[in-house]
Amino acid sequence: MSTFDLWLRGIDHNFAFPLLLTIERTTLAITDFVLMYHCWVIYGRTWPIIIVPGFLCLATVACLITGSYWAIMADIKNNVSLTIGITNSTLAFLSCTIVMNVNLPSSYYEYGELRDTQHWIETSTPAGSQLQQLISH
Repeated sequence: MSTFDLWLRGIDHNFAFPLLLTIERTTLAITDFVLMYHCWVIYGRTWPIIIVPGFLCLATVACLITGSYWAIMADIKNNVSLTIGITNSTLAFLSCTIVMNVNLPSSYYEYGELRDTQHWIETSTPAGSQLQQLISH
C-alpha cells in the first residue's frame, strides 16, 4: 500500500505518514515479540533469558507510541519543528530493535554450543567421574 493508494481512497496525504509509520513500527514490534517468544521456547521456557529482550520490547512499544504521537501532532499543527520528536523516537526504536536482533540470535548460538558440549561430556565421560558430578550439580 502506497501513499498514493491511501490518497485515492480519501485519506489525506498528511495523515498517510503517521499511519504508515505506525503500521511499519507495529510490524517490527510484532516481529521482535515473535523472536523473543521463539528464544523463550528454545531455552525451555525459562524467564531469566528474556528479561533484557523483554525490556527492549517494551521500549520499542513506548517508542512506537511516542513516534506515532509526534507524527500526528506534526501533521495536525503543520509544524515542521515537531518532527524532531519523530527523529528521536525513530533512533531509539531502531536502536532497541537492532540490539535485540543481534543479541537473541547470538544467544541461540551460545545455547546450541553449550547444549552440544554438555551432551558430549555426558556421553564421553564415565558416570562417576568428577566432571560428570560437577555437571549434575
